[in-house]
Amino acid sequence: MNNIELIANGVSLVVAIISAYTDARYRKIFNKVTYPGFIVGFLYHTLVSLYLQKGIAGFLFSLYGFLLGFGFFFIFYWISQGKKMGAGDVKLYAAVGACIGLHSTMYSLVVTAVVGLLLSVILLFPVFYQIIKTGQISLLLDFRHYPIPYGTVIGISVVIWFIIRMIVSSKGLVLPFYV
Repeated sequence: MNNIELIANGVSLVVAIISAYTDARYRKIFNKVTYPGFIVGFLYHTLVSLYLQKGIAGFLFSLYGFLLGFGFFFIFYWISQGKKMGAGDVKLYAAVGACIGLHSTMYSLVVTAVVGLLLSVILLFPVFYQIIKTGQISLLLDFRHYPIPYGTVIGISVVIWFIIRMIVSSKGLVLPFYV
């Protein structure tokens, strides 16, 4: 991972870790964390691409990542009418996308889906055990009142994605980047 990617990924990592903590603790992702995240992502990539005489490639790099992160989670926000997926989750992934770009956002969305699935299975395992033991499927309905703070899932996923990027780049492999 080159220094340009390291700085941008580091910003997304900080935003994701802070948001994961606040979502787990307070059930809220704060705008004062997410807004600077995508502003820094846009400014950083735009300025670096202008400095390297790549034109607006850096701005487009951030824009595509922002739109993918925002659009993907906005669908779930819209479907649940803000009850299961909050606007903070949408803005968090938009900030992450602006920092890491389109390709990394696509890859990290896959990691987020896997982490979300695993966390759901782990949290539902005791409920499934009770359903099997008692035969009462109605126990599953009680679990719907305990939503998973998805900002925490996103935070864990971004950390895992950052580790994957570090391992891949240390082996000399290159994932798509605009520079």
